[in-house]
Amino acid sequence: MKKNSKERIINLLDTACVNNGYELIDVQFLNLSSGFKLVVYIDKPNGIGIDDCVEFNNTIDKTDGFDELIGSPYSLEVSSPGPKRPLKSMSDFMRYQGKRVTIKLSEPHESKKNVFIGEIESVRKKQIGINDSGKLYTIEYRTIEKANLNL
Repeated sequence: MKKNSKERIINLLDTACVNNGYELIDVQFLNLSSGFKLVVYIDKPNGIGIDDCVEFNNTIDKTDGFDELIGSPYSLEVSSPGPKRPLKSMSDFMRYQGKRVTIKLSEPHESKKNVFIGEIESVRKKQIGINDSGKLYTIEYRTIEKANLNL
């Protein structure tokens, strides 16, 4: 699948989420031995249930041009992000301030650590403050490779 097709698929999914009161959390494009699988993670302020996943799956099935963008047979899975929800934006860090997270950095922190597990203490400008084992670390947002809630 071409990169621009992936971007267009994500844009279609994001628009469908906004139009239906959901937030697009993540999209995975998986090439499996059984075929192509698209996994879509959605959420909303009060959380989502199975009915939301079914409803959104039906919405995507009815979206004009979606099948053509993928271009081959595929399976679609719509899911909640679950207790290990990825944090992908500064607003995610702000929303989950005070919650326990795991943060992996793309480059070592000045403390020589590259994985932090602890509570989000502060979110300012482009920095995240995390309390890892009683010690407060300030992490530059640009250095975060991956972050997840750790509930």
